Amino acid sequence: MYSLRTTNKFEKDSVLRVKRGLSLDVLEKAVNILITKGVLPLSYKQHKLKGDYSGH
Repeated sequence: MYSLRTTNKFEKDSVLRVKRGLSLDVLEKAVNILITKGVLPLSYKQHKLKGDYSGH
């Protein structure tokens, strides 16, 4: 079993996301799966990054 440690940046981003009316459901679901199982199912498969993040 894993535990979740968040950074201040993550907390601030989460609050901002809620203030903008966006949902945290998908993120919470993925984090809960990681905490309990340690790996994500294939439905959360990796994908190629685009734009400034390509190559990372």
